[in-house]
Amino acid sequence: MGIQLAFPYCNILPNLTPFYTESRCGKKKFNRKKDECNMIHCKTLKSECTKSNTLSYRAVKSVHSYPIECIKRCKFAKMDMEIKEFDKLSGFRIQCTKDLIFKGSISAIVGMILGIMCSLIVNCTLVEVSLSKFFSMYFGILFIVVGLIIFWRLNANVTDEAENRRNQLMILAALIVFSGVLCLFFDRTWLFSLSPLSKVPIYCVLGISISFALTFSLIDLINYLIGFIQGSITRPLIESVAQVYLILLFTITMGGIFGFIFGLLDVEDESSHHIRLALMKAENCCFPLGAVLGGIAGFGNEFFRQQSEAYKMGKTKKQIISMEGYK
Repeated sequence: MGIQLAFPYCNILPNLTPFYTESRCGKKKFNRKKDECNMIHCKTLKSECTKSNTLSYRAVKSVHSYPIECIKRCKFAKMDMEIKEFDKLSGFRIQCTKDLIFKGSISAIVGMILGIMCSLIVNCTLVEVSLSKFFSMYFGILFIVVGLIIFWRLNANVTDEAENRRNQLMILAALIVFSGVLCLFFDRTWLFSLSPLSKVPIYCVLGISISFALTFSLIDLINYLIGFIQGSITRPLIESVAQVYLILLFTITMGGIFGFIFGLLDVEDESSHHIRLALMKAENCCFPLGAVLGGIAGFGNEFFRQQSEAYKMGKTKKQIISMEGYK
């Protein structure tokens, strides 16, 4: 029959022997000749036991069989604690393997390309929004629609685990809707009357909205294409909390920097034949920043992607061992 474990198990269990046992932290001894044993009070294992720092064992006549069961349970507990600790450290236990270097390099190159594209699109969009009433109306409606779509997508996938992430994305979606409303009321008369420093906050908000909307759309499109080509069981490009935070951080940073440079250089206030030169000047400043930030974001995304895979593999392995151990 073995023993029955009444409280959460600690990693002191492998120290038990079939005949004579004394806990590392306990004050009382285990007597194998009795059918019931004393309570072992652990005072130094608060970090190792999850719910209680007290262990209780009930011994039976077949006491010689209990160490195997104890060791099995201890392995499950130890693996469970390692997985929790692994999750707290956000995967920084991943070693620098050849696979990480190869895939991370590819992701960094793709991120650099996307960063350069993002800087080009943000600058061109800001020029068109500033100079053309038609494009300001067009992008205003587009931003409002994209923001509402993001609201709908976030409300359609509500989970307790992703509640904090959902709230942050909601704030960015509201920022996109606000940018759309701002574009609808864009007017060259009052915009051009502002000083470059006064325009910087407006263009920073627009840059962040454009960058986030572009990134959100690209990620959704890539996930859809990968799922369509390889099947529904394919893991999405970005799924873990760390990946989402990383992309949000670099998206907001890139959009804010691009909008800041655009407003500071006063590109939209140039004469018509100088706008192209001013835009090229802004792009020359933004391209290197977009490439560097995009490359870092790409490599970091692959890093956290492998971290998520390692975490899930460890959790699955633990479940398999647990099922085999209790058969």
